Amino acid sequence: MKHAIKFITVVLAMLTVNVAIAQTAAHKRADKLYGQNLYKEASVLYQHVVKKDSTNKAAWVSLGNSYRQLGMPMKAEKAYFKAASLGELSAQENFYYATVLAANGKDGEAMQYYQKYNPAYAAKYNSGDFYADSTLWKVSNTSVSTWSSDMGAAWYKKGIVFQSARKNNCSFRRTDRSRNNAFYDLYIVDDTNNVKKITPEYNKSVNKKGKLLAKYRKNDDDTYNTSNDTRTVGYWGTPLLYDSLKVVKADIKMAKKMKGINQRFNDGPVSFYASGDSLIFSRQSKKRSKSGKRFVLGLYSAKFDGTKVSDIKELPLNSAEYNVTHPSLSADGKTLYFASDMGGG
Repeated sequence: MKHAIKFITVVLAMLTVNVAIAQTAAHKRADKLYGQNLYKEASVLYQHVVKKDSTNKAAWVSLGNSYRQLGMPMKAEKAYFKAASLGELSAQENFYYATVLAANGKDGEAMQYYQKYNPAYAAKYNSGDFYADSTLWKVSNTSVSTWSSDMGAAWYKKGIVFQSARKNNCSFRRTDRSRNNAFYDLYIVDDTNNVKKITPEYNKSVNKKGKLLAKYRKNDDDTYNTSNDTRTVGYWGTPLLYDSLKVVKADIKMAKKMKGINQRFNDGPVSFYASGDSLIFSRQSKKRSKSGKRFVLGLYSAKFDGTKVSDIKELPLNSAEYNVTHPSLSADGKTLYFASDMGGG
């Protein structure tokens, strides 16, 4: 009997060790995916880790970070809440928790964690100065917007060039694994004078019965709302190939995909020289770094004749080890500003 008990004890101990090893391996795999910016896949593994061990604070923090990167502040808040219940958060973790609380409209709770992050920052956030400039602007949707994400607009002569993840009447979209969103292409609108502002009043004015054809929703790519989102046309649900308001479909066609520049992955944003015949733009490359990071963003120069982009050249700033993106040229074209996560920044 004693031998049997010893045998069972040994087996249970071995099983416990195997489970612990498996948990550690899953956590390491999730960390590796996160380091490669594959946040959706990392979040799945982190969920597995915390399901097996709900006291793993580091995994809860990483799960919250993954959800935050995916634009899911409601899920991120729950993960950070659980992590905070297991022990003190670092200054940076307090800041991230505060930002998702603010995104979810919980300013009072956000203030507590901004205070833990940096009392001076919290004081500014609470003073009213934080939102002071927002009273100077009125944001409206435009008639060239779609249910997809449209962003990164840059002036080009009378028009604009911007990024969009719109389907463009195709039956499927290539998806960015890191955030589970469609890749972006560059579009051009030749004359912004033809672009209309889309408001509820505009909808009523074009509807013969004076009724709204569709409700507004805050977000347009089936992700959770954030504090940066503005109202967009359409409705919450499966994205459609057509404009659900049925009032701006013709205007949407005004935005045409730029020729000679769009490739398989993300393209844009862009910044033009004053002459309009040259530009600097960002695109996602296929380079893989030594650390395993892939599809980093880099800057490229190109020529543009108003119809087609040509003579694309990679800038020497690029590296497989970090991102270089969001170019902005000075008015005289002599200075280039950009964003990067390179060392020393």
